[in-house]
Amino acid sequence: MKAVFRYGQEKGSIEIRDMPIPEIGDGDVLMKVKSAGLCGSDINSYMGRTHLHLPVIMGHEFAGEVAAVGRRVTVWKPGDRVCSDNTGYLCGACPACRRGDFYQCSTRKGLGSKMNGGFAEYVRIPEEALAVNPNSLVRIPDSISDDEAAIIDPPSNAYNALIQQGGLQVGDTVAVLGAGPLSLSAITMANASGAVGIVCIVRRSTNDLHRDAAKKLGATHIFEEEDPDLIEKIMELTRGEGVAMTVDGAGPNHLFKKSVDMTMWGGKIVRIAYDWGPLNYSLNDFVNHNITLVGHMGYTPTAWLKAMKLLDAGKIDVKTMITHRMPLTDFFKGVDAMMSREAIKVIFKPEW
Repeated sequence: MKAVFRYGQEKGSIEIRDMPIPEIGDGDVLMKVKSAGLCGSDINSYMGRTHLHLPVIMGHEFAGEVAAVGRRVTVWKPGDRVCSDNTGYLCGACPACRRGDFYQCSTRKGLGSKMNGGFAEYVRIPEEALAVNPNSLVRIPDSISDDEAAIIDPPSNAYNALIQQGGLQVGDTVAVLGAGPLSLSAITMANASGAVGIVCIVRRSTNDLHRDAAKKLGATHIFEEEDPDLIEKIMELTRGEGVAMTVDGAGPNHLFKKSVDMTMWGGKIVRIAYDWGPLNYSLNDFVNHNITLVGHMGYTPTAWLKAMKLLDAGKIDVKTMITHRMPLTDFFKGVDAMMSREAIKVIFKPEW
């Protein structure tokens, strides 16, 4: 089978290789990958910014159908349409596993990072994950396409960030920094959850593709971070209160001060994105305004299942984010499209 294989930590240490189809054990499931989504973390991996367990087949957003099952597997059968939450191993004994917060398992191994993932024609879903969390593999409703199911990861992140961690309430006003897939997922989730105002804050250089997607998904206002009147405009919009929640899907640390300034006293900032540099300014206003900072990573089984239900019901939209579809062998072309901002979300089709 063809697979996107990362063999080194350095930038570009990736190639398309012919690999053997995975062998499965008695409790494993073999999935035939129909669609796989290119994530921003895959771009970071390509750039050498993230450290994976090497060598490894990349890809953690994927969906398809069951190709084969081990002799002890009774829940699944060949032909079932499924998507994976990219979990390959869970210990089942740490505090996170005991409370059902499996993504935070201290020894979790993700498919595509620490175990072979879904940028391939086939991927093994291990018993070590399914035995601890059977919902590591989820059935795809008939109304949802393989392409949509492959990228249920970003809206699941958004559900966890806004609803479970952020405590979004109907009638809240939300600011979302950025217009990439995670930020756009936060916008569609806020819209589905009854936010009355959704401000998307973008760089001045952000193209119409991303701005238009933000509007289509529910953003009521698009403001630019370089606007000297940004905070004044948000205060005018919220009648002087500030937004109840700021979701930072952009990352640059210089925006944190603006996040504090635009968030209402006693509100929340949910930080999704990364910046490896220092803050370089005082946190006094953050403290004085009694703002809660929430660090966000991943999702929970509840978030995963709720996002699927919302998508099935037509309450959230992921189709708008899919701008390119291409063969898996065009991996580098997909990376270029996302890095140039020509694409929002690229879907790879291993069968093409």
